[in-house]
Amino acid sequence: MFVRSLAVLALALGRGSCLGSTDTITWGGDNSRSGYFPNNNMDPAVVTSSEFDQVFKVQLPGNYNGQKERIFSQPLIYTPKNGDGTQYVYWATAQNNVYKMNARTGEILASRNLHIPFMSQDLNGENQVGTGYCTDINPTVGIIGTGVIDPDTDTLYLSAKTYENQSLIAVPQGRPAGRVYIHALDVNDLSERPNFPIGLEGLSARNNPARTFNGGIQNQRPGLLQPKGSDFIYAGYGSHCVNYNFTGWVIGWHKTTGKIVERFATQGAGVDSPKKGASLWMSGGGIASDDKGSMYFATGNGYSGQVGDYPITGRTPPTSLEEAVVHMTYNSDGSTSLVDFFMPANKGYLDGGDLDVGTSPLAILPSDPFSCGDVKRIGVVTGKDHTTWFLNLDDLGGFQTGPGRTDRVIGSYSNENAVYAGVGTYPLEGGYVYVNVIGYKSRAFKFNCVNGVPAFTKVADSPTGKNGFGVSHGTVTSLNGQPGTGLLWVTDVDDAIPEKYSFRIYETVPTADSGTTLKLLKGWAISSINKFTRPHFGNGMVYFGTGVGLVYGFGAPVNPALNCTSRLDFGTNNLGLQTANQIVTCTAKVALTVANITLESSDFTMSELPTFPKVMTAQSSFSFKAAFRPTKVGALSGTIVLRSSNNVNGYAKTTSVRLAGTGESADALLSAKPLSVTFSQQVVGSTPISDSVILSNDGKSPLTIQSIEISGVGPAGPLNPASSAGGDTQQLVTVSFNPATVGEYSLAVNITSNGGSAIITIKASCGQSPVALLQLEKPDGSGWQTWNPVSNPAALSFGNVTQNTNRRLRFRITNTAPNGSVSLQIPISKPPFGIPNLINTVNQAELSEGSVIPPGQYLEATMICTAPKTQWNTDTYTNTTSWVFNTNDATLGKFEVPFTCTAIAQQGGPLQANGQGVYRYVGCFLENNPGRQLKQQLYGNDNNTADMCLQACTAKGYAYCGTEYHRECWGSPTPPVEQVSDASCRFSCSGDIDQYCGGNGIGNTTGRSHISLWATNTTLPPNPGGPYVNPGLNGYVSIGCYTESTAGRALPNAVSTNNIRTVASCINACAPLKYKYVGLEYGGECWCANSFTDGAVPTLLSECSTTCRENSTEYCGAGKRLNVYQLGSTVSSSSSAALSSTSKTSSAVSSSSTVITSSAVSSSTSIISSSSVVSSSSAVSSSSAVSSSSSVIMSTSASSSSTSASSSDISSSSSSTPTSSSVSSSSDSAATSTTVSSMSSSTVASSSAPTSSDSSTTSASLSDLSSTSTTPSSSSDSTITSTGTASSSDSTATSTTMSSSSSSTSADGSSSTSAPSSSDSASSTGTSTSASFSSSSVATSTTAQSSSSSSAASSSMPPSSSSLLSSSSSAASSSTTTSTSVVPSSTVPAIKQTVAEYRYQGCYAENTDGGRSLKEKSYFDDLMTLEACAAACKGYMWWGTEYGRECYCGNELRGNTALDPVQTSCTFLCPGDKMTFCGARVRLSMYKYDPTLNSTLSSTGQPPSSTQSSTGQSSSSSSAAASSSATSSTTSAATSSTASTSAASSSSSSSSNVPTSTSATATSASASTSVTPPLYPGNVNFTYYGCVAEPSNGRLLTKQMWGSDVATQEKCLQDCWMYNYAGLEYARECWCGNGPLNWAGVTGATPGGNVSDSECNKPCMGDSTKMCGAGKRLTLFYLDPKKKAAGGS
Repeated sequence: MFVRSLAVLALALGRGSCLGSTDTITWGGDNSRSGYFPNNNMDPAVVTSSEFDQVFKVQLPGNYNGQKERIFSQPLIYTPKNGDGTQYVYWATAQNNVYKMNARTGEILASRNLHIPFMSQDLNGENQVGTGYCTDINPTVGIIGTGVIDPDTDTLYLSAKTYENQSLIAVPQGRPAGRVYIHALDVNDLSERPNFPIGLEGLSARNNPARTFNGGIQNQRPGLLQPKGSDFIYAGYGSHCVNYNFTGWVIGWHKTTGKIVERFATQGAGVDSPKKGASLWMSGGGIASDDKGSMYFATGNGYSGQVGDYPITGRTPPTSLEEAVVHMTYNSDGSTSLVDFFMPANKGYLDGGDLDVGTSPLAILPSDPFSCGDVKRIGVVTGKDHTTWFLNLDDLGGFQTGPGRTDRVIGSYSNENAVYAGVGTYPLEGGYVYVNVIGYKSRAFKFNCVNGVPAFTKVADSPTGKNGFGVSHGTVTSLNGQPGTGLLWVTDVDDAIPEKYSFRIYETVPTADSGTTLKLLKGWAISSINKFTRPHFGNGMVYFGTGVGLVYGFGAPVNPALNCTSRLDFGTNNLGLQTANQIVTCTAKVALTVANITLESSDFTMSELPTFPKVMTAQSSFSFKAAFRPTKVGALSGTIVLRSSNNVNGYAKTTSVRLAGTGESADALLSAKPLSVTFSQQVVGSTPISDSVILSNDGKSPLTIQSIEISGVGPAGPLNPASSAGGDTQQLVTVSFNPATVGEYSLAVNITSNGGSAIITIKASCGQSPVALLQLEKPDGSGWQTWNPVSNPAALSFGNVTQNTNRRLRFRITNTAPNGSVSLQIPISKPPFGIPNLINTVNQAELSEGSVIPPGQYLEATMICTAPKTQWNTDTYTNTTSWVFNTNDATLGKFEVPFTCTAIAQQGGPLQANGQGVYRYVGCFLENNPGRQLKQQLYGNDNNTADMCLQACTAKGYAYCGTEYHRECWGSPTPPVEQVSDASCRFSCSGDIDQYCGGNGIGNTTGRSHISLWATNTTLPPNPGGPYVNPGLNGYVSIGCYTESTAGRALPNAVSTNNIRTVASCINACAPLKYKYVGLEYGGECWCANSFTDGAVPTLLSECSTTCRENSTEYCGAGKRLNVYQLGSTVSSSSSAALSSTSKTSSAVSSSSTVITSSAVSSSTSIISSSSVVSSSSAVSSSSAVSSSSSVIMSTSASSSSTSASSSDISSSSSSTPTSSSVSSSSDSAATSTTVSSMSSSTVASSSAPTSSDSSTTSASLSDLSSTSTTPSSSSDSTITSTGTASSSDSTATSTTMSSSSSSTSADGSSSTSAPSSSDSASSTGTSTSASFSSSSVATSTTAQSSSSSSAASSSMPPSSSSLLSSSSSAASSSTTTSTSVVPSSTVPAIKQTVAEYRYQGCYAENTDGGRSLKEKSYFDDLMTLEACAAACKGYMWWGTEYGRECYCGNELRGNTALDPVQTSCTFLCPGDKMTFCGARVRLSMYKYDPTLNSTLSSTGQPPSSTQSSTGQSSSSSSAAASSSATSSTTSAATSSTASTSAASSSSSSSSNVPTSTSATATSASASTSVTPPLYPGNVNFTYYGCVAEPSNGRLLTKQMWGSDVATQEKCLQDCWMYNYAGLEYARECWCGNGPLNWAGVTGATPGGNVSDSECNKPCMGDSTKMCGAGKRLTLFYLDPKKKAAGGS
């Protein structure tokens, strides 16, 4: 089976600009890309000592969209020419961040973000089925290729991938939006050089203009090239995962002008643009150059079809350069010219299997020693198809130009597996080349020159273990080019060796196992090393990065404390003879102790050594002798190592002395290398493969071969004679194996000569082709599904997976070939990992690239389908993804295995025949927008689920159904208005924690109520606008708005509408009864009659202002007002005018008015005359005149409203009550005063009326919160809250707000309401609350109010009236005057206290305990402003700026983050706004979300800034009087006044005069006065009350919800949502209750009460930034009626 050319010979053998700097400024050390670093002070004696170890490990701070940095490019190490001699390391990342780091300490000194990165999610296939994407580089693509530094200009060049739109953060924008830019950065501060960056989008190829550069599909993977002395830089481009048009590009530009000088496409002239291929990626390796005019690169597969099956000479290259090694020249103008090429003879096979030649860069070997005969320059490249090619760089070999149309190359070697790494090179001691094979060992090749023919013979492997997929490019160092100092460095993604080292160092010249194994010298276990790295070196330091943002520096001091003679060269000496001694002298630089001295070499000796340990003083010396006695021929070396100790920092403790000599033999000496040749197993019938053995005479005398014997069964024989031949100096023996028949083969050759003997063993095997069986476990576990592209092409299925669950299945590949067959190899494996899809692999390690499966065995990977949590009744959907493979199964080639999974949701409510729910989930909608979005509450139930609610909606016939606030169910025939993100509905249902029932929003709607909506038709009708007056239907026509009768109901016949309150439902209910008139009142009560009763008269259409409960787009009357429809009526012009009105105002408003009609309001918006009379119109049955006397004041405003309240419990009588109100204002610079007096009369008639169940919920009144006794309110069950608010801006004060409310009752006992409350209001107590706010600029705001209760009585109050009052009412109006004082702009930088919805928290020290203080998101900008950071962090709780230009976001402060004791430490100015501060070095200007700053909350009654509201309230009855006052503060010269009046008129059965007084005082001072904000924001329902003391015995609150080690205020408030109070105690306990608060405790206890906030000083166990009470101290919150009405439930 072996073809032997052992010409048995009588061998007559005669014996016959390094870089000075330690910098690494380009990929691989220099442009040769050979991986040889001779000048970095890597002394093997030091490296292998304990001194050499990890110097630093630094986490790069980049964090984009919650992801850590990933580093694919290699670090560059440089000492700036105009610097102080400090060496720096430069890192560039996939997030487009660049870092400058001290090379010795690892301290980050500068950083810059160039762009947002491109999102890998946009890298789905062009014709892809499913939702996966290319995850080779994931999750972002930014700077991937290694840059280059121009030492002449101190400029770092990089290529970055991004998007055109830089404002869309963390959002996939699509491949067409992708862009690529070239950057030129000053290495000193990372600033951009002039004329840069350069955009490449749309460039047309010089050699094929139809091809254009598309940044979205191009990937810059290779290292950049700057030929030495050139003014031009070159970059190579490919694509992603063999997707899209992956044609390669070479782009060149001028280094200072930025002018593009080259645009070369590897698919050139004559290759149509749609045809693709010849990508440049080379596993990150750099384009090579000889720095003398030539450049070289290797390409991947392609599909042009240009190269057929016929020879092409190298000097006439095709225009399609697929699967090629390419030689180009670079010209003086920067353009390039194509010169030569090489393509493997089996190119077609390589193309079809995606088996790139260009998985590694071409390495240019040093000509000394790698040249021989006519071959002066040699290059090496290794491909995905196992083969390493050795090429003549001056004659690459073309295509099929060798004998029999084979490859014409120097040589080739077939490795066991694919190689994705460039070679390492050691040009000393004869010359070695190293190849790191995936899944196997690293391999060493020895260079030989035999009769003028260069040859590379494999001589050794690394020890036991194997390389992982993505093992590093070969890397070799020596100490200043000295023989014997070589080290081979490997960084591996895996640690599959017995020592578990992923960072490893081997010897370069094999010495173990008779010279066949590379000894492992040292190693470290380092996790997450990224694929395709190459260690880069500085001054005695080595650096590499990882896939998790960690960067490492290893090294030792390079200045030895003991200085010895560095090198002794003994020349040439015969074997066994010893040379004369030479002297080694060692001098101590500092005081030290020499511990010992060692010499590990049998070829050198030491003598006359001093006694050790030896103590030495500084500058003292000692000497000893060394000699050379060779035991073998050739260049020999050894190292004397002296180890010492000292107490001075910065000195190395290891000193080495290099010994060198050449051994020779005077006699003939036979040498054979290697002594063993083993071929990897071959498939029967495949192409023959070859290896070689070098026979040589290492002696000075002629060598004679005496006999050659051959054994077919191994070295034990029998040996058979062979022929002999004449002698020569050296002989290359080629051994070929032809795999024609299955079997195991061995051969032994015994050579005997006068120079000794040698036995050479040769082994090979041949087997059947592997057969791959691909299977996925069945979802039910009953067996396996099988996939085959021909016989079983259907996707492998996960089946149905229910939402919020996952299914894990095993995917298996089995090699079903019989024993003895070839192992199944997987050179390509692209699993669906880390992609936003249902289906993923759990990791990328199982069935990874490089996996090998012996016959009869299998490998498995775990796959998972995860159906995300969704609502019930969500539509079923199916995802499909694929896993891309290539194997050596000849029947498959490259293929994609499809997988499918169907996500299903539970179905509830009534079901269709197909099992799907009739109601379909629509989404999350904003509640109270305005008013209830679904008008009818069906229930509130602690067992609430989607199914329960949908069944309830079905019973009522509602088309739209929703759940809200855990336990509530609502229905309506009309849909809500505004849909928001589903993330806003994240409340668990009270009956099933795995379901969602509404939520409290995110982002702009945080804190507001949201409803989860289902509908029978998911196509929602457009928003109809309105509300409007319904013009009528079914023969009924609107005739306007009517008052109720003076003697009863205007239309006395109540008709049921089955609780559906719309115009249509009422007309359709009355029409069959043949009524002439139909009226709707109180939001939908339905009344019918054939005539009106006495006193019912038309009134302003605008007074019918309440929308219909089930249709908010139309009106259904109001309190005591009916929208009336007449059968067969025609509409007059005046009626038409009335019908066209869309006003929602329910009363007439006049400025400077002297007459108020029924429910009318008088408002003065400028100067009130000194005397004015306001009288009621005849529309009011009883009236009293109200006179007002007022002096001229800067601004006043008054409002009055008439409102009704019902009560069955309370009655009283009263008569006219004179009320006086005075307002005074004082200021340092101005003073004014105002007196306003009013007379109010109240009348009470008592009767009983039912109240609606909708108003049964009672909110806690503020009086409950007092620990002292208060006068009870006059209403216990249903109250109306009136709130007035004034806020001040930075420079403007809203000066006056006045409000009053009164209740008037007609003689018949009916109640009249002109200011109806919200239909869903659950507010209570007749309390008028106003708040005033002042800011740090100019502000003045005062508010005074009074509320009088006339022992409210009602008669014939219709059901539900208190809950169906309109939420929008203008029956009360007020005017507001604004006074403004000019504040000069600041001329020095200042802290900005609020930015958007965030409030300044202080200057914080950065976390030093592992990672950033804020880790969820980061954003860098050279024009950073606080506003930009706030916008980037929208939706997060915290954000902070650092280093002036860096922005970080998060929802928690991590680690040991803390306020800096020196709050002035944040001194860096924001580069985009030099009047504000943006942190400092490891200091953050920190801001926190404050919901009170949310402008959307202001519209619901929430304060627009975080300030304490000042509240005054009064309650009066027939037997008691109360007063209320409010105080406001101002910070500059401004004046305001506020007065409130409460007026009601009616007739009275009995009377008494009760004086009531209300006063308000406003003060103004030039000094700024701030109002204390609430200590804690509470939540959507609760407001912080304060810290309170428990009674000494007993509890304020009755129910303990939990005790938890992760207690937070937010969790307690959420869990107490159904109670009136919530409190936290002892840092971990949550208490709830409905009140009244048990201040007294048990009998005899010391009562509780209000205490200082500082007494609640126990940080919450789950959130140390907030307090959760203390011992017997409760952090107390109360259910806030305003919040509840605005956004709660």
